[in-house]
Amino acid sequence: MPTTRLLLALVLMLPIIGGWCSYKGSQRSFGQQNSPQITRKPACGCYVCGLSYEPFDDRDNGCAGILAEDACPSALSQMPAESRAAFCQRVKTVRKFSSFKDACPGLASICESGSSEPSTKRDCEPPPPWQNASSSKMSCKDIQSPQVSINQGVVSLAVCGYAVWSYAGRASDGQVDNAFNQGYQSTLTKWVKAQIGSRICCDKFQEAIQRGQTCDPRVDVDCDGKPNGSDSVWSSELGASLPDINIFKKSEGAPVDRFPPGLDPDDPNFMPPYEKCDCKWELLKGSLTCSLDGKQPHVYQAKWKCPATGNELLTRKEAPASAPCAKP
Repeated sequence: MPTTRLLLALVLMLPIIGGWCSYKGSQRSFGQQNSPQITRKPACGCYVCGLSYEPFDDRDNGCAGILAEDACPSALSQMPAESRAAFCQRVKTVRKFSSFKDACPGLASICESGSSEPSTKRDCEPPPPWQNASSSKMSCKDIQSPQVSINQGVVSLAVCGYAVWSYAGRASDGQVDNAFNQGYQSTLTKWVKAQIGSRICCDKFQEAIQRGQTCDPRVDVDCDGKPNGSDSVWSSELGASLPDINIFKKSEGAPVDRFPPGLDPDDPNFMPPYEKCDCKWELLKGSLTCSLDGKQPHVYQAKWKCPATGNELLTRKEAPASAPCAKP
């Protein structure tokens, strides 16, 4: 692959359960210091089929750099359908092949018929197949943690070895803002831990790719019908976007107190059983009760509902009275 593929100047990007007051405070301080320097430009094209790069369209101004092939599907998913179709057709014509799956698998998920537009017509959002690593009833041999790294000025999030999110912080003069990227890397790592935990079942991740089950996690990692590149939430405190990867849903307008540190998907006593619902569990209510006397434990109690069956259940998490606790 040409070394110029490393000239990534990507501004694709891509929150859920927040942290506690101390984490929130660190975000605010960081965001106030760096957010005025952030600028975002689209990429000009991407490397395809292990060869040279292909431009996204005929623009020659207002874009910045060429994407690696594994980042191309996310970029394409944010383009208008007609522009995406034109790009895919151009690649087939120039490379002289008929099947992306056989000749250019890196783009098959977004360019093959029926897969270029993630489906949003579902009775319910299915749970991501890789979510079940902690389930006692599921066999998972390859368990990995999400990886957040910085390469050539781009902060990337990889799940089971596949890049599903990236962000580049740049100063007003267009140069890479290394200080911002380092802070963004730290924040993104904590954010992802709160969203999906640190135990990903990569056996199921690969199976979903190979068999086309549920969704293609390379394009839609949380199976919510939104492509990874645009499935994001803006953090005004950080001054940047963060990926909105959800393994459960939250009822609109639901009274949900912020989750405290340590309350994340790694806790088997808090998240509802993956195998007990064919849909994503829906969080109806979340209540944090801090200890008033400094002796009783802090308590977080959540009420969940399975959209497929209507069944509801309660989960409860306790923390020592000595732990920090503050309601938003």
